[in-house]
Amino acid sequence: MKIKTVSLLTLGIIISCGKQHEMKIPRSDFSIVSSMENHSPIYLSDDNGTVSVNRTSSIGSTNWVFSVEKDMNAQKVLKEVKKLKDKKYSATIHPDDEGVYFSYMDTIHKNIAFLPFTEVLYTTKPISSEQSFIYYKKNQLFEFQGNTGLLESFDWTKAPHPVFKVTPDLTFEDYVQAKILLTKNAEIRKYISTIEVIE
Repeated sequence: MKIKTVSLLTLGIIISCGKQHEMKIPRSDFSIVSSMENHSPIYLSDDNGTVSVNRTSSIGSTNWVFSVEKDMNAQKVLKEVKKLKDKKYSATIHPDDEGVYFSYMDTIHKNIAFLPFTEVLYTTKPISSEQSFIYYKKNQLFEFQGNTGLLESFDWTKAPHPVFKVTPDLTFEDYVQAKILLTKNAEIRKYISTIEVIE
């Protein structure tokens, strides 16, 4: 079952209203989660500048896997993802304990990998100006406290729990690559807030 599921995602096909086309999902050279069971897919694609959501195959009480076209604007995508994520976990009588993930291609191992974001708290509301922020500048470089560099170059003890701010220029592939860098380093990850701003 697991092999069939991953193979289906590898095809990167959206089927909607009798139409199908190839979906180019984000890429990385590192797998956060390399296999997935008990999941259902949700596809987000670009429709003349707006985010088109295909969730006809999504099932409650399964892990939701979001497949998103890599060149889409991250802010627009995440605002739609936030709505779906909030809805998934809004039930009080039968709470949903399964996770939510983004799919991406591991270019080294040539397989679909998964980036969990169950614990992420997306917000579109302004954050206090006293809060410290971290921004992604591409090519594995981040901006933190006015400095630009690799994650390992910053002293995270000076301003613990900075909030990751999704800037208007980030593509969804940029966002996924930034999140993989922030997730795979456990020592750095413990200093980063689970809140993300997508205002």
